[in-house]
Amino acid sequence: MSPSTPAAKIIVIIRKRPDISLDEFQTHYEKNHVPLILSTCRGMSKYVRNYVQPGSDLHPTGHKAEYDCVTEAWFDTLEDFEKFKADFANSAAIAADEERFVDKSSLQLFQVTEAGGVV
Repeated sequence: MSPSTPAAKIIVIIRKRPDISLDEFQTHYEKNHVPLILSTCRGMSKYVRNYVQPGSDLHPTGHKAEYDCVTEAWFDTLEDFEKFKADFANSAAIAADEERFVDKSSLQLFQVTEAGGVV
């Protein structure tokens, strides 16, 4: 594994709850959920939230984005990834907080393999 390629990476695709604004969603995520994740889950070497910008739909057919945030988390070792998974799975606080701002019916979380980079 090269220094720039993580041993593991996850992507989380998130839609806000329909009863809150985009600003409320982003504020809750950054001010409440991020600190909770960082204090509860061990092992991440990088943690980035990418908020979809309203009106920035780039698909040539005009297809509208169905999600509000794409979150990425990197792990330098598989051991770090296993620690994170165990902490995340056993945290009732994280699950309860997600109920406050995330449309859980549309939440997608999966492990990915990075390929490519700057050409």
